[in-house]
Amino acid sequence: MYIETERLLIKPLQLQFVPEIQAAKEEVWGELQTWMSWAYDDQKPQSAMETFAASLNPARPFDVAACFARDNGKFAVMGGIMDDGDGVFATGYWCALSQRGKGYATEATNAAIRYAFDALDAKRVNINYYEGNQSSRRVIEKLGFTFVGTDKGGHLRCSDGVPLDVHRFTMTDPSVLPPLAWRLVNEG
Repeated sequence: MYIETERLLIKPLQLQFVPEIQAAKEEVWGELQTWMSWAYDDQKPQSAMETFAASLNPARPFDVAACFARDNGKFAVMGGIMDDGDGVFATGYWCALSQRGKGYATEATNAAIRYAFDALDAKRVNINYYEGNQSSRRVIEKLGFTFVGTDKGGHLRCSDGVPLDVHRFTMTDPSVLPPLAWRLVNEG
């Protein structure tokens, strides 16, 4: 099973994708350590990603998703839609350096949110960004999320432990999303 948009194929993370994703991750590792909540030193090696991919629950295929550009097949975005329980989901993303500036993070996240509301009966989807991450802020704004609040110093940056403000957003109505043609494809 995968999600298809006009420009992306969004697939559950699989071990076969790890080498390409790992190369993209290493290229932007410094940024990931600044902006992502998981990017501690022990998560840099490929073996960490392999262990993580192998541990994912197949019953929740899009908790973590690898997004590939349809025009060239290259890895573009890591994202997903994680079930936090009681109809509440969380989403996030990071984009490969060579695929930035094309709107892929917005498109992939839009599709993941639509999947959560349409297929998983989501009641709410949450997202946040850390102070200074203007690229993520712009994606969140384009998608129509509602600002909830700021947790002052709510995240310690992975690279050096500096506290960063966490800006929290939520969505309860997917009609605020920009238009997007997407479909869920069942293989087999």
